[in-house]
Amino acid sequence: AKARKKAFDKLCAEKDVSLTFRTDRVYTFEFLQHLMNFERFEVSIGPILGKCKVGPVLNGQPISLQALRQISYGKDPTFEVLWSFELWHKDIIVDQCKDK
Repeated sequence: AKARKKAFDKLCAEKDVSLTFRTDRVYTFEFLQHLMNFERFEVSIGPILGKCKVGPVLNGQPISLQALRQISYGKDPTFEVLWSFELWHKDIIVDQCKDK
């Protein structure tokens, strides 16, 4: 993180124009890591409902994480995948083994 901040600070100091947001684009960011405990593989759904194990809900499937960039707009927009990976947990694998 320190190296990334240092590189970004350098670009800011140089007034690099690529570091600006375009006003004709929509940027959406969701950071939900405060709700998910990846070690216990459970999600917090509020003080009233408490915590819920994620493994049984996923039915043996991993959590898919990805970042997309919209490359065309209009009625049928298209997207380019920037990165994508699957997040596995031992609870999912154990559930898969029980089914066999």
